[in-house]
Formats: sequence, structure tokens, C-alpha cells
Amino acid sequence: MTTRVEGAVTANVPAAVAYAQFFHVEEFPRFLPKVEHVACRGGERFSVRTRSGGDTREWEAEIVERMQDSLIVWRCAAGTPHAGVVTFASLPAGRCRVGLSIEFEPHGLRERLGVACGVPRREIAADLQRFADYLELRAVDEAAH
Repeated sequence: MTTRVEGAVTANVPAAVAYAQFFHVEEFPRFLPKVEHVACRGGERFSVRTRSGGDTREWEAEIVERMQDSLIVWRCAAGTPHAGVVTFASLPAGRCRVGLSIEFEPHGLRERLGVACGVPRREIAADLQRFADYLELRAVDEAAH
């Protein structure tokens, strides 16, 4: 049974900055603790390796739709099946709202129990907050130079 997990966070950067940063997939391991490695594969494809609870998973994802500064849609092209949408909405004072929706199929008893207990929702919320913190730190660093 497919599970959908959603979350959102406000970041103190413009939507265009958050959108552009999302394409720097090779930087994901810097702020996403379960992501070990991400590599661009050319065009709209990238490979991902994650580690969680002793399990390592790898997949290749492809961006299937994007709208400048507002939307990115991806799906799994090979490996662990999942799909997702990330949205970027401009807010006043140069801020933005980053929304994330991921669909996946829980594997095994541990993942199904985790879904039942709300673990993925909490993880998505924490990952989004780390993304916002990373964006804001980069903005401060760039302003200082």
C-alpha cells in the first residue's frame, strides 16, 4: 500500500534561491543525515544512496516536471520505488514556503510500523527544517563575502 507523507517549512530566503539550491543534489548529504551520496547522472537524472537502520538503499530518480522557482516533480527511474513533489511559494519579506510530498511503498514490518507511528512525517519535517537552515546559513555566508 502506497504511503504519502507531506510537510512544509518557511525559509528566510526567496523562493528562487530555495528552488535553485534544490538542484544542487550533490549537497543533500550535508543536511540530510540519511543520505550518504547523491550524484548527477546527466540531464534530469540523479542517483541516491541512503542508509537507515542498518539498511542501505540506492535508486535513480528523474525530474519529470518543473516550473521555474515554484515546482519540481520527480519519480524513481530505477531502484527503491517512490515519487515526490516539492513546491516553492513566495512569501512577503523575501521568504518562501517549501512544501514536500513523497509517495513510497513501506518495505517490511519495521517500515510499516514506522508509518503507523508517524515516523516518516516527523523525519520529513526535520529534513525540511534542516533544508531551511542550510539555505539560511548559505545566504548569511554569501552576504558576508
